[in-house]
Amino acid sequence: MNAPIFGRATPSSSTAPAPRIRPKSTIVEKSHFGDGLYSKGNQSNKESIDRVSGSGVFARDPDSVIAVTRHEVEEVFVVEATLRNFKPLEPFCIRWEYPLMQKDATLNPRKLKGNLSKTPQYDVKKLLGSLAESSKTKAELKKAVMEQAGMGETTFRRLFLEMEKAEGVNLDVATKKYSYRLAGQNQLS
Repeated sequence: MNAPIFGRATPSSSTAPAPRIRPKSTIVEKSHFGDGLYSKGNQSNKESIDRVSGSGVFARDPDSVIAVTRHEVEEVFVVEATLRNFKPLEPFCIRWEYPLMQKDATLNPRKLKGNLSKTPQYDVKKLLGSLAESSKTKAELKKAVMEQAGMGETTFRRLFLEMEKAEGVNLDVATKKYSYRLAGQNQLS
């Protein structure tokens, strides 16, 4: 469950006909961040208002945005509010206790699920290590590191470009196989 709730007191900015608004009324729109509605990348490292995919206009138009994001603890969520016309509301945790969500002040709301360290999970050494074991075509190398390390295709492509420029990497044009060996070394250290 990752669901922002958008509330605004202005007509919709979409191409749909604007609803009739009575004085002192509010329009509440609901959207959720699943399958394609999130922007790319690790969501836990972004501001709650920047988690919606697209240009950010949709997320910045409402007067109030309430984002509910998974906490690292199972059955717990973090509520973050971006409020234009009200005093700021500190993020807080809620826990699912059937049939209701209950506020849980014992947990840290900064511990979102998927928080990553600043250290990248993969670097070019993964590719070089695989080549140090045996020569491989690009396709063989891709298959090896994706299966062994769980590396994604986009990460592989980025690191492959870096690997091609690395000292000690050679391409046998006849076999189209890459190998890795630094002068005076038999393997990657």
